[in-house]
Amino acid sequence: MQFTELTNVSPEIIRATQAMGFTDMTEIQEKAIPLMLAGHDMIAKAPTGTGKTVAFGIPILSKVDPASLKPQAVILSPTRELAQQIAQDLQNLAQFLPDIKIVCVYGGAGMDKQQRQLKAGCQIVVATPGRLMDHYRHHAIDVSDVKTVVLDEADEMLNMGFYKDVKYIIDLMKHRESLSMFSATISREVLDIGWLYQHNAAEVSVQPVEDSSPKIAQYKLLTTGRDKLADAAQIIIDEGYKRVMIFCNTKYNTGMLANQLARLNFNVDCLHGDLSQAERNRIMTRFKAGEIDVLVATDVAARGIDVSDVDAVINYDVPEENEHYTHRIGRTGRARKQGASYLFYTKEEQKRVDQLLRLTRNTDDCKSVKFDFNHEKLTAFEDSGFVNFNFVNGGMGSLSYSTAVWDKNLESSMLIVAENGSVKIGGQYMNEVEYCHIKDYEMPELAPTNPGNDYGPYKGSAQNHNFVIRNVVNVLSGAPGEIITTNVLEGMKVVDIIRRIYAGKSVK
Repeated sequence: MQFTELTNVSPEIIRATQAMGFTDMTEIQEKAIPLMLAGHDMIAKAPTGTGKTVAFGIPILSKVDPASLKPQAVILSPTRELAQQIAQDLQNLAQFLPDIKIVCVYGGAGMDKQQRQLKAGCQIVVATPGRLMDHYRHHAIDVSDVKTVVLDEADEMLNMGFYKDVKYIIDLMKHRESLSMFSATISREVLDIGWLYQHNAAEVSVQPVEDSSPKIAQYKLLTTGRDKLADAAQIIIDEGYKRVMIFCNTKYNTGMLANQLARLNFNVDCLHGDLSQAERNRIMTRFKAGEIDVLVATDVAARGIDVSDVDAVINYDVPEENEHYTHRIGRTGRARKQGASYLFYTKEEQKRVDQLLRLTRNTDDCKSVKFDFNHEKLTAFEDSGFVNFNFVNGGMGSLSYSTAVWDKNLESSMLIVAENGSVKIGGQYMNEVEYCHIKDYEMPELAPTNPGNDYGPYKGSAQNHNFVIRNVVNVLSGAPGEIITTNVLEGMKVVDIIRRIYAGKSVK
């Protein structure tokens, strides 16, 4: 069904949906809009990202009286971010209705400015429960004319401890005509509110379908605490993700991870409940504008974040609540784009992971991520070549290198030929003297070298770069007992040789 088929909606609202790029209604919009327009109480169960704001926004805008500047509709949200997002979406829907005023009130921001906005008059108020009660106690808002009440993310709001506040607010609205609740799950608290305040409520349930649900490829990664940072960094780099959200369970982990990623030169910031509202707004503005590539957040802080082009979500910590997992992964795969979700876990968390995947009906399709760079079927590598070089004081040599051999390390060998003899060095890691014939020199018996690392069936080191990355990341992040496997000077020498090779210059 298309928005243009709605007969009881003003042309200005239909025009706004077109300006917003909406043509076809989602399932929740198709079911909820007629019910709310008819004035029914409603309980709607719908997953994240299915267009719930438009579903209740159109009926509200259709029913308010622009001539009155007293609040006629109140929308309650569990978090500041979600309240702001709802208010912005409603402003977009009302862009051709200049007489409609929408005020958003939430904690963490100054009361004075919000009070001035309320006293100037409005038809619609979007609020967090605590801040709405503050304004009511300060006589800044009159709710006597409120006809429509909407609880968005009702399950989360009631689970966060707002049950008594919500009841108190609903009791204030003596002339309320309808109460609609939108929720990802129907918890006991949601049912209690429905039983207390709704009459013959219509029930709407929307299951994720291909067109309305996020398109998300889910991956799981068995990892340890020490390796998690390196795993996250490697996923972002290898996949080339431009905008990533990483979820942690605690504010401490959020801040620590953001600092660690910053030390690895990622453009990163964090979002948690201890930040001021001004700071949170600044961070979200930068993230939406693409000025921040990686946003590390807690579940509460991330509620209501609506960014349409998040490439991937990384569950750095296994979420404690089932609902948190669905909300986390719902940050990606929006606007019918393909998204990706990664779930980090330990062996002890395997059962919990299986439970979460069953929740999203993705137990069988969730792929395990395993970092290896096996190249059995690859033969074209940039790092393959043959270099001739001359020494300043005479002599010549050749260096051959390749990573094209998949079952054994035959990467490199070096042959040096001079006036008084020649030497060839090879072996798995260029650690063996294969040939030595020098005038007046007898090759001594050398001590055995350390055995090459055994990483499984593939002995070539090209598929083991992840071990190098892990070592670098762990050292930089201060992991206990971790030491760098080589020094800076050795690395600089190698880089200088490579640069000279590419420049076609001789190497001393």
